[in-house]
Amino acid sequence: MTKRDLDSKIAQVKRYLVQAQGYSKVTLKQLEQNDEKRLAIERALFLVAQSGIDLAESYCRLKGFGRPSSMHESIDMLREKGVISSKLCQRLLMMVGFRNELTHGYSKIDYSKLIEVLRSGLKDFKELLVTLS
Repeated sequence: MTKRDLDSKIAQVKRYLVQAQGYSKVTLKQLEQNDEKRLAIERALFLVAQSGIDLAESYCRLKGFGRPSSMHESIDMLREKGVISSKLCQRLLMMVGFRNELTHGYSKIDYSKLIEVLRSGLKDFKELLVTLS
């Protein structure tokens, strides 16, 4: 893992954030009525979350914190090393759980939760970017 690799991960998160933010004005009714839009949003949010998790893991490896064994551990390791606050850690861990819901379809996706993440959850990844850049 090099600084150049980390910069590439940062650029990837930024790109996916821009794409996801393009859907920030979607309404619940639009999600319920438009499967294509809903699927695009689900995919965009998955990509933001996954690329953010990948960035956290890469940062931990680059800084010599160790190699996290799970997505949760990579986020928690950043908190333990004082890189991110406990509050940001908790919010990012919730996003890891949300990513898992999107990936594995544990239950039917709550459309209002999609909207909530679009309107407020993305800021957590913006904060992560600022911190790790």
